[in-house]
Amino acid sequence: MALKNNQQPSKVGMSITESAANTFTSQKIELPNVKGINAFDLDKIEFRWSAPAPAFADDYGSTHYQIQKSTGSPPTAMLGYDDDKVLYDLTVDIASGTEAADLRMIVTKEFGEEHVGFAEYIANDEIYLCVQGTSNGAAASGQGKLIGSIEKLSQSELTTLLLNTLG
Repeated sequence: MALKNNQQPSKVGMSITESAANTFTSQKIELPNVKGINAFDLDKIEFRWSAPAPAFADDYGSTHYQIQKSTGSPPTAMLGYDDDKVLYDLTVDIASGTEAADLRMIVTKEFGEEHVGFAEYIANDEIYLCVQGTSNGAAASGQGKLIGSIEKLSQSELTTLLLNTLG
């Protein structure tokens, strides 16, 4: 479902910093008013990353960001981008030169930033922003927002949604 003509979008902020360089870290995203028969209908994800340089000159580093739906417990690892629990997936690859002043090559691969045109309901507040770096010289961080609306579902719609989430 998309926003109705008279409806203002809900914007939910999120941010994360790795607990230490190259360490999987997850942070719960707090969705307001998503209780009972209310669900968050996600339309768009805006995300800004801050990936550190590789640990050594003339080296390669990578940072992986993900938004995951939970099935009852916080995530403990990154999932494949095609997993049903993944709402958003971003990988940032960085290659440094041999000198500190050398430019770094940055390549990004992003999946899941647009959810307009179909209902992407989140029926509980169990979603997590995750980050994990590889061969980075410092902790990675990022911030952004989820844009959507709060929708009131019928009891049968809510039951179906919750069963599919656990499924």
